[in-house]
Amino acid sequence: MNGEPQTQLNAGAQLVTTYLEMTSPPLTAPPRPPAGEYTVQRVRKPTGDFYRFLYNGVGRPHHWWERNELSDEELFAITSHDLVEIHAFYMEGCPAGYVELDRRAGNDIEIAYFGVFPEYQGRGIGPYLLRLGIDQAWVYEPSRLWVHTCTEDSPRALPLYRRFGFEVYKRKSANLPEGLISAKAKAKHSSLSD
Repeated sequence: MNGEPQTQLNAGAQLVTTYLEMTSPPLTAPPRPPAGEYTVQRVRKPTGDFYRFLYNGVGRPHHWWERNELSDEELFAITSHDLVEIHAFYMEGCPAGYVELDRRAGNDIEIAYFGVFPEYQGRGIGPYLLRLGIDQAWVYEPSRLWVHTCTEDSPRALPLYRRFGFEVYKRKSANLPEGLISAKAKAKHSSLSD
């Protein structure tokens, strides 16, 4: 990618989504913290602009689009919900990634979104942040913790989830249809690269 953001989805491409779950906390030791000065902070009731900054900063290279389809009101209804937790990772004072836990489905917790900004990848932040999210989810003693990833996500995502104890329970394939992304979402994606 040479650091350039990708702003177009491959319409008609085959998209494979893999669903993974764990039904007990991981037994492995947590990864070593990343080098450098960092903090992780729970973000409560983020503004739409701040949330989209995190979401697009992590997701733009992987063509994340769903949250860009939402109005500010729809997005705020999710991100400000008491059972949705957003934990932002800051490296040397700058946002570098986030993990979002969704506890709204009863005793199942979903890692709804997780990732690291491209500029901060390769520093050990991803494994550390994922494990923090996993450990936070297990504080609530769910019956299961689940996550999904797809072929548009980082090729490191699936092996990382499996390394921490997630097991595949379902795969779905679909063609990415023309017009899947609205003009509004495309505009938000492309405005980030201006």
